[in-house]
Amino acid sequence: MDEEFFSPTYILKDGKRSFKAYMLGDWILGKREQMIFSPIDGNIIGTVPRLTYAEVEPYIRELYEKGKWKIRNTPGYKRIEYLEKMADLIEKYREDFAESLVIGGGKTKAQALGEVNASIDRLRKAVLDIRKIYGEYVPGDWDPSTIETEGIIRKEPYGIVLAISPFNYPLFDTVAKFTYSAVSGNAVIIKPPSQVPIPSIMFARVVEASGFPKESFMVATVPGEEMDDIVSDPRIEVISLTGSSITGKKVLKAGGIKKYMMELGGGDPAIVFEDAEIAEASKLIATGIFSYAGQRCDAIKLIIAQSSIIDELKRNIVNVLSTVKVGDPRNPSTDMGPLISREAVDEMINGIRDALEKGGKLLYGGRVIEGNYVEPTLIEVEDKSALNEMSLYRDEIFA
Repeated sequence: MDEEFFSPTYILKDGKRSFKAYMLGDWILGKREQMIFSPIDGNIIGTVPRLTYAEVEPYIRELYEKGKWKIRNTPGYKRIEYLEKMADLIEKYREDFAESLVIGGGKTKAQALGEVNASIDRLRKAVLDIRKIYGEYVPGDWDPSTIETEGIIRKEPYGIVLAISPFNYPLFDTVAKFTYSAVSGNAVIIKPPSQVPIPSIMFARVVEASGFPKESFMVATVPGEEMDDIVSDPRIEVISLTGSSITGKKVLKAGGIKKYMMELGGGDPAIVFEDAEIAEASKLIATGIFSYAGQRCDAIKLIIAQSSIIDELKRNIVNVLSTVKVGDPRNPSTDMGPLISREAVDEMINGIRDALEKGGKLLYGGRVIEGNYVEPTLIEVEDKSALNEMSLYRDEIFA
């Protein structure tokens, strides 16, 4: 990490970095802290503030009274300039951001660089969002009662957007939510993922260095289980959430009447017909299984194939999975890194055990290698009624 540029984001304590939250231009440590562990080896990366609502509320008040107006009154071309500057800075510190995703999220270097590059691209394409901000003109001569009148519809920012990001794309999702919120003139609160918060904190430094109005942005490292008071705060008009369906339901229940943008759940099927190129289909399906250890909303969780090709398809997928190198993502030859936590490992193994107990047949994998490392797994289920009862099918097991 570039010590000069990122020095405002942390202090050194006992040889470890204690990262700070960015609160409307202030870098704060808070009264409590939370340790952050690497899924690679369980080592402590550092700490982040474990903020409470009482600590965050004064900043929400200032954001509501001043910050949302500051960005609202910033000309659109200036907002675009800020976003372009952010893209330049992430590009300059690309390797630092990639390292944070590898160490903190367990991504391979290629996957980490892919996320960083996508974040840069999202910022550079913010100009396309402007098209959604344009208002409308309505002539008044369509009714006798409105002759010689006209209507102008002007779109206004909501005010404050609370953006809740997931652990699997902690940088890109933070950047994306910030971009479409800020370009249209909204103030933004980022709630980073508790497991991988450091990329969001690093992005806050980029926002600060870009010249973006400090009064209009903050990154609040509040634990998910303590977010109810913030979610329900009436001064927050919009909540943008990417996460599990369970989390989405909790946020809706706590938040009440607001504007919501939610990307929840996920588990995509692959459907293979007999005229498919089986070898190519098998490679693509296998990649969909092991890419980022299956911790993606578009990961392949279910394969449906015509009976005439099922045996060949199974053999080919197993052959591809058997070549996947699972290990430390810092090793350039690694294909699949660890799951994000031991809890994720346990959930996966319990799901596999449940499937096998209900008639599933293990075709490949199914074992814990060590720590958070597991084998990519393929299970065959012929009984549809049994499939409907399996937790791997019913529940969102993110692995």
